[in-house]
Amino acid sequence: MMVTIEESIDLALPAERAYERWTRFEEFPSFMAGVTSVERIDERHLEWTASFGGPERTWTAVLTEANPARAVAWSSTRGPAHSGVVDIESLADGGCRVTLRLDFEVEEAGAGDEARGDLERFGRLAAGGGEPAPADPAPAVPAPEELVGLPAYDRDGVEVGTVAGVHLDPGSPRARHLSIAIGHLGGRLHLVPAGEAAYTELWNGVTLPFDAEELRASPAMAGEAAPTPEDERAAAEHFGSA
Repeated sequence: MMVTIEESIDLALPAERAYERWTRFEEFPSFMAGVTSVERIDERHLEWTASFGGPERTWTAVLTEANPARAVAWSSTRGPAHSGVVDIESLADGGCRVTLRLDFEVEEAGAGDEARGDLERFGRLAAGGGEPAPADPAPAVPAPEELVGLPAYDRDGVEVGTVAGVHLDPGSPRARHLSIAIGHLGGRLHLVPAGEAAYTELWNGVTLPFDAEELRASPAMAGEAAPTPEDERAAAEHFGSA
């Protein structure tokens, strides 16, 4: 039978720290009841082994979202149904609120009712208590020019194309726009505001704060070099950043 459980907890640590610990998937057995192991297959796929009120089972899950500003999410692709979403919200006092939602198959009623305990154990782990030991050094964020050629994902983790160019604010190292090649064999270039775009280390790509349909429907650029003023106006009108 399928069950859904959802719990939240406020933690006295920055949201960035909580996110970093949630993406150490191999540590899940340290705080998630019933989970025996979680192993990374590749940048986007995980192999879970767990028991929720029945025999131990193994399944494969895909990461559907890994956005430091929003959430971590996964969903099974093979084996028993299992999906999870972790929302991490910054609080005014410098701490964060972590909300865990799980949807999964269980063998018997009442199995899996451990989400609150999972979050409490996670809080102790992320604060530095218990196992395992210290955090790895923060990963280096690529320089703007190193983003060219990386896959581009929509806000739900759907791959939509490739970063073809990074266009900086005049006199600044900050990216103003990204040109994204969308469609088969590269397709046409589309100019996308870079303001809330984020590099996602988990699958070495760029996550854009728009959905796939909005990106695919955006106006194509006039050429393949620097964007023209007309390209910038069209992008601002389409994405609501005018």
